[in-house]
Amino acid sequence: DFTRLFDESVEFVNVSEKLCGRHKKHALRATLLAQAKVFLEQLHANNVTKLNMLLDQERWMQVDVPSEIQFLVNECIKPSEAFR
Repeated sequence: DFTRLFDESVEFVNVSEKLCGRHKKHALRATLLAQAKVFLEQLHANNVTKLNMLLDQERWMQVDVPSEIQFLVNECIKPSEAFR
């Protein structure tokens, strides 16, 4: 689990800072955060790809809806006056 690994890594950095002093802490902490960012960006990209594949496989059918419902939908997607 990423969260558990990250928490343990932060604890390791904290202990290392106490042992090595403050002059080394920035490099280790920055490396940890950079690696976590790369991991999360890749995880997000993979999840987006999977979601797109699932959505592409869905089959949608057009159906008639009551005019009241269509009006509500149109109101929801209509641009607000502030953006005109």
